Amino acid sequence: MTVSVHLFGPIASAAGTPLCTIALETDRSPAAVLRRLGEICPAIQPLLSGCRLAVNSRFASPDTVISNQDELAVIGLVSGG
Repeated sequence: MTVSVHLFGPIASAAGTPLCTIALETDRSPAAVLRRLGEICPAIQPLLSGCRLAVNSRFASPDTVISNQDELAVIGLVSGG
C-alpha cells in the first residue's frame, strides 16, 4: 500500500519537500509510517523521535491502522506561549 504523508516546518525543510510518498507492507501502524519515513529520508530521522502522526486531522494512537484513504501528517514538537 502506498500513502502520502504531509511534512511541515523543520521536518519539511530537512526532507526538502512538504510531501513524501511511502510504501507500507503488513505493518500499517503510525510507528511504521514514521520508521519508513526515516528510512527513505535519513535527514529527518533524528527529528522524528519527537513527532506524532496525525491521521485525518487527529493524533493517531499506537494501535491505529492506516488505510490508503487516510490523510497523514507528521506533527513535530511545538512550543510557544
